[in-house]
This record gives sequence, structure tokens and C-alpha cells, in this order.
Amino acid sequence: MDKNKATDHSKTASRRNFLAAAVGMPALAGAAALLTPQSGIKADPPAASSSPSVPSDAKGYHETEHIRKYYSTAAF
Repeated sequence: MDKNKATDHSKTASRRNFLAAAVGMPALAGAAALLTPQSGIKADPPAASSSPSVPSDAKGYHETEHIRKYYSTAAF
């Protein structure tokens, strides 16, 4: 009967060790991500249009050149 208790204790201990390691993994992954050098790839900023037809603070519906072109081609 002592043999079963020893087996149960080792299973419990290994389960605890696994859970303790699992809790610490995200912290290690975050630290590794911070310490690894970043690649030189950078996103290009969006190109500004040369002649904005509507101010950026406009709200609601507004006709743009694109919409006017659609209306002219979709007219019945």
C-alpha cells in the first residue's frame, strides 16, 4: 500500500511542476520577444492624396469624385 502512496505523490508532484512551468512560460516568451532584435522592415505611411475633396473633419454623407463618377456610370 505504501507503493501506491509513493506513486500518487510522484504524479501530484509532476503535475504541480508542469503547472508551475506552464504559468511561467508566457512571461519567458514575452521577455524573449523583447530581447530579440527586430527586423528592419517598416511599414510605409499611407500616401496623402494630392487634392483632398473633403476635409477630414467632415461627418455624414458627402459626394466625392469617386461617388460622382459612379453616379454618372450607373445612371439609367
